[in-house]
Amino acid sequence: MKAYKSGLSYEKLSQAAKAGALDTLGTGGYRKNGRKYQGTVSYIDRSGEKPKYVNLTHTFPDTSAAPTNRGGTTKTEMKAKVQAWVAQVRKDIQAVSRLSTDPTVSVRDAVQNLIDGKVKKDAEGNMIGCRLSTETFYRSCAKRLEMSPTLASMPVIEVRDVDVQAWVDEMAKTLAKKTIKDSLNLLSQMFVKVLGDASNPCASVEIPKNTRRAKKGRTSTKPNALNAAGVAALNTYLDKREEDNGGPDAFVVGVRLGLHTGLRAEETTGLRWDSVDFINGTIIVENVIERAKVDGAYVEFDSTPKTEGSQRTIHMNPEIARILADYKAQVAATISDMPEDERPDIGSLYVIGNTRGGHYSPHRLGVNLKKWSKVRNIIGTEGEVIGYHDLRHTWATLSLKAHPEQIAEISAMLGHSNIATTLGLYVGKDADAQKTFMNSMTDLFSARVPEDVAMLHTGTNG
Repeated sequence: MKAYKSGLSYEKLSQAAKAGALDTLGTGGYRKNGRKYQGTVSYIDRSGEKPKYVNLTHTFPDTSAAPTNRGGTTKTEMKAKVQAWVAQVRKDIQAVSRLSTDPTVSVRDAVQNLIDGKVKKDAEGNMIGCRLSTETFYRSCAKRLEMSPTLASMPVIEVRDVDVQAWVDEMAKTLAKKTIKDSLNLLSQMFVKVLGDASNPCASVEIPKNTRRAKKGRTSTKPNALNAAGVAALNTYLDKREEDNGGPDAFVVGVRLGLHTGLRAEETTGLRWDSVDFINGTIIVENVIERAKVDGAYVEFDSTPKTEGSQRTIHMNPEIARILADYKAQVAATISDMPEDERPDIGSLYVIGNTRGGHYSPHRLGVNLKKWSKVRNIIGTEGEVIGYHDLRHTWATLSLKAHPEQIAEISAMLGHSNIATTLGLYVGKDADAQKTFMNSMTDLFSARVPEDVAMLHTGTNG
């Protein structure tokens, strides 16, 4: 299907644009081609060693009869049709000259081409473009196009905002708002690359407000954090596990790390002992365990944080410093019992990994905590069983509630790229905090001039 109104393919129009056809394009003519008539126009291609004439042709679908005054299309009408067609050819060449890729391919293929352009490898097969986990994310977003096969197979240049809106509305029936937003952003990137900002049909598309919640059973969009009582219950159950096992294990230490520092699961599992500085009381976040899909199967590997803000130094409170010091001593004792030639350098080991150098899977850490919390009925403020990322929400929510004036420091320790992210997620979400704040402002906004003080012009607003 040719998406350009002139009926010419992108390849022919692109070739004409590169050859500067607009400067030499003729007025056009027509000739008989079987029972139909074919319009033709020529331009001079001077891009090679020798100039040459190139013909562009188009068969008119309504000219099966010869130009005649006895019922068929007249010669005057045919000339007018050819002139209109040549004018359209000029417009299409101008449009294509501003593009870097073929807009007549399907949306599905164009999105895949965009992703392929982001995924680059060097001669040894190392990723030098986007990260492997990012590629997995992009591929997942692209798959959601199939929720609207019509949009997925439509030529890029023919897509209208109503087509994209219909796809978004379909996703809104089963997917969360963030999932829809991620998919829409990828599609928007493709349109900007292929058609430019001005022709992006995603620009006016809106995500419905009544999308499915992020997780089944969610009653609101607020973070599912633990309150103070929930934290106390969690710590009590962790103490019980330590008591039953004769000491802490990797799971307990991993959970306590998330609770006391707000680390993400991939940051906790990627933390090595070399990055824990007991002298200065800091944790350096410089390694993460990433998870990506390769050839249909998930793989995990050591990597660095995705953003500059995520590579950060976190100060340990005395409790987590003690927990880590005790656990390191436990690991060191285990290593000392190993044959001398098999003893690893403890600094290179993952904090919650094993003595063979293996890491704890961030995915498994989250699944294990969910199962463990469900058995013990450890529920967050939004009615959901606690998962690992909810520990991060807990740390942020309770820290901001206790010290709202420290929002810049808290945002930095969370590894957020800017304070706006922290504000959007955690500030103003607590109804009790809002009530306390509003009550505290009562005297300020209810002030009156004392009766014994003369009224003077304040000079503020006239």
